[in-house]
Amino acid sequence: MADTTAALTGTLILGALTFKTIDLIKYGTAWYNHRSPKDDDAKETRDEAVNGLTTLLTGCVAGIGIVLLFTQTGLASDVKVGGTALTSLSFASKIALGLAMTSVAGVLFDAKKAVDNTDSASKPKMTKPAESARRAMLKQTIAHSGGRPSRD
Repeated sequence: MADTTAALTGTLILGALTFKTIDLIKYGTAWYNHRSPKDDDAKETRDEAVNGLTTLLTGCVAGIGIVLLFTQTGLASDVKVGGTALTSLSFASKIALGLAMTSVAGVLFDAKKAVDNTDSASKPKMTKPAESARRAMLKQTIAHSGGRPSRD
């Protein structure tokens, strides 16, 4: 049973890493293909790509940074990854763990977005153009529903 659980966990983690790597390639390609936008649609595509790249890269840096910072705490020796204490992992393993955590969190966030198609749990975007687009979409959604924005 333990071997099956480990295999399933490893497969899910590698799947999440692959999924987010594909997102990175998609955003990079969209940005590259629209780096000199000729019309509003191309500019919107480029702006979405820049926001996606910024978000993915920030997440990767944060995930790795959190793992490296956590390994410096007194709690790290009690945390086991694959039966090995976090403090005993190699530097490369710590980087892979940070990327894996970020990828799994990203896939879970994508699943939440797929369920919440109104993006009512919307959060500010990291780039100005993407934030402007988010605000416009929220205003349109609120106007369409006849509701008012909450002040929460």
